[in-house]
Amino acid sequence: MIASCGGDRAVRVWGREGDSWKCLSVLQDGHQRTIRRVTWSPCGTYLASASFDATTCIWKKKSDDFELVTTLEGHENEVKCVTWAP
Repeated sequence: MIASCGGDRAVRVWGREGDSWKCLSVLQDGHQRTIRRVTWSPCGTYLASASFDATTCIWKKKSDDFELVTTLEGHENEVKCVTWAP
């Protein structure tokens, strides 16, 4: 699985299906502006997304979908990067 993000304010989770890739899930209720970066947690259960709306969202994988667990606020400006500790 891979995750992508962009100016449409959505995170898309993709998976292999044969020789091609298929969009498995669209996470679009977390951010109000462009999403700059996404990263998987080391355990593979969580996904963090950083946005120009000054927030970071934490998503949890639930069987075939994802749930927004929390929105981290506190930056005064755009969040341009996010990473997990190993």
